[in-house]
Amino acid sequence: MRSIFVGTKEMCVEAAGEFEGDYVEALIGYVESPNHSFKEKNRAVWAQGEIGDKRVLSVLEGLYTGDGCDKPCNPDKHICQYQLDKAIRFCKGTNLVAAPLQRYLGLKK
Repeated sequence: MRSIFVGTKEMCVEAAGEFEGDYVEALIGYVESPNHSFKEKNRAVWAQGEIGDKRVLSVLEGLYTGDGCDKPCNPDKHICQYQLDKAIRFCKGTNLVAAPLQRYLGLKK
């Protein structure tokens, strides 16, 4: 669990260094930015799923095509649909890590 918390915080801090708002808003800006590679955006999608905030649902659902990834999935060439699906499910409330992670990140008290 520690690696999830640390990895998510690192991604949040990186996004917040470039975009305004709280971590969730900064991650949204990061994913929508044309200045980041697919690999970087996939990392931000992963962090959004771990945080599990419903505010990102419209962004994630807008990126989701439902097409399966080629095997093996190459996150350098596209937004991973598997990771998007997982992040969407986690943001809809099936993530046990979200509440303590949100408190750790200062998003909830």
